[in-house]
Amino acid sequence: PMTGGQTAGTAMSGASMEMMNAMKDNNQKMTSMPMTGKTDVDFAMMMRMHHMGAIEMAQIELRNGKDPK
Repeated sequence: PMTGGQTAGTAMSGASMEMMNAMKDNNQKMTSMPMTGKTDVDFAMMMRMHHMGAIEMAQIELRNGKDPK
């Protein structure tokens, strides 16, 4: 069965699927974060979570990527 981000005629590698799942998990974490109502604090908390997700995706790329560039 096709999953999010997939269309007919495309296939995702295991690593691509792992990145998609990491992104979905990160989005879920960000949307479920309690907001304080303080714009600066809420922004910083959201950016922290956002960048933690980027680190997770980069680690997947480093483990699985093949192109040295």
